[in-house]
Amino acid sequence: NPMPLIIFDFDKTLIPVDTGFEYIRFMLRRSRVRKVLARLVSPLGIGLLFVPPLRYWGISLFAWIATFPTNREALKATEEPYLDWLFDERGLGLYPAGVARIRAYQRQGHRVVIVTGSPRGLAEAVLRRAGLDGVDVIGSGDGVLLGGAVCTEHCIGGRKITCCRQAGLDLDELERMYSDSLLDLPLLRRAREAVLVNPKTRAHKAVRAVVPHVNVERWTLEPEVGESPSG
Repeated sequence: NPMPLIIFDFDKTLIPVDTGFEYIRFMLRRSRVRKVLARLVSPLGIGLLFVPPLRYWGISLFAWIATFPTNREALKATEEPYLDWLFDERGLGLYPAGVARIRAYQRQGHRVVIVTGSPRGLAEAVLRRAGLDGVDVIGSGDGVLLGGAVCTEHCIGGRKITCCRQAGLDLDELERMYSDSLLDLPLLRRAREAVLVNPKTRAHKAVRAVVPHVNVERWTLEPEVGESPSG
């Protein structure tokens, strides 16, 4: 029999923040010049972020400014300082309930995949720091253009379906989908059980209107004991 598939969104589902945005913020903090440039282009960049087909251009604009001048090796070298800042200085991490849920699914022989709009390598680095191994990650593509980091493929919204198919996932086997966002509605609708984690009221109402089988869970950074999959 096919292995049951469990998909988790990442940002604001397994971790309280958008890790891609936080990386850009971290890099901007390291340079006064970069911060000034980011402020200058913010009207254009923020405007692009609110137009779904152009969102990755807005992300690329801020990422380029935050990282220029750079190359692949230099970008890789920023991972550990970023993770130190995120985990140690800011006291953030993965939700313990989410980690326990993933590990329980793994023990049961389910295939667990994280599908995220953040860069794949960045999400994998966060998972490694959190000690969560054996989880496949499908994420946005990133690269270096003219000396700065850019988004090459944005794995978000309906694009997540395409990215999953390109990775060889059989979405007919999607048992559960965990997300916080209305943007994940295409995957939430495909799952036999949809779970919203800490959703905002608007997202909850909008998802429930088209996915009546959705459940809501509230996760915190407080340690949890004996967490196991529901259902």
